[in-house]
Amino acid sequence: MYFSASTVTATLSILAGLTPQVNAHCRFMGASGDADRGALKTSCLGYDPSVPRGRAAQTPYQIDTVVFSDPIVPATKWSKYWKKPRNWWSAGCGATIQTLNAVYEVNDPFNFAKYKPAKKNYVYYQTLTPTDAMIQTVNMTQNIIDSGHLPKCTANGWLKLLVYQINDDGAGPFRCRIDPFGNGDLFGDWINIPAGGQVPGCRPCHSVRKAGSYHSFTLTVPIPAGTICNAKYGSTSNVCIMRCENFAINGPFGACIPFQLQGAEATTTVTVDVTQATPAPAPSYGNPGYNVNSGGTDESGENYNN
Repeated sequence: MYFSASTVTATLSILAGLTPQVNAHCRFMGASGDADRGALKTSCLGYDPSVPRGRAAQTPYQIDTVVFSDPIVPATKWSKYWKKPRNWWSAGCGATIQTLNAVYEVNDPFNFAKYKPAKKNYVYYQTLTPTDAMIQTVNMTQNIIDSGHLPKCTANGWLKLLVYQINDDGAGPFRCRIDPFGNGDLFGDWINIPAGGQVPGCRPCHSVRKAGSYHSFTLTVPIPAGTICNAKYGSTSNVCIMRCENFAINGPFGACIPFQLQGAEATTTVTVDVTQATPAPAPSYGNPGYNVNSGGTDESGENYNN
């Protein structure tokens, strides 16, 4: 699919202006580092505080859900991607229905305005994600820094995340990795999260736990000793990106959370360019260690758009 330069610029402007936000079949609503003295900050990429809670319909309750597989909604029989493989993004910060809407409002305005939510589901959300509909990690991180919502952590400290479970497959457990270069392109090893810091759920159940729906939970992720954050955004140094995700077959769902590491200065600094007028490159596909293609919660229009 081809998008003109003017269209790409317009779409990036919309995406960059989104309030730092996150959602899926769970929503990461806030973060606090051990150096923040308990202050909760709206610093999760993709999260939209205006999205209502209390129900599970796809629109509007899941529109800021961050998903890490492509297409972001598993294809049903109405989609042209029905029975085609779905792939996990090993890098990047995912996409949401809201970021897809921003693209198609610009590129297909007539049909986008005409289609009801159920048709948008299989026409737009159950197809491969355009590059400019990915969460624009660098621009959104700069927005968080400018708003004063960047969490602060220390090595051997922690990042505490507020997670809201929308429906059955938004449960835990979650696994998290850190990108020391602050752009979401190169995440390290999975961090060992103690059971006491986890969101309830089980990996063999693929993060399905009905009892957790409509409830909020705290995910406490340790910052490993020896962690160094190399990214510099303007005058703000020592920035990392953490990416957390669950094991949902229809997902995984989660979020990226930028944070600043204090007390451990990087010996090498990488200045992040936030002036780019083109979308971030499409991230690579990888192996999540489980099947993201089948057996998850029904994503049909009948179930999610009534």
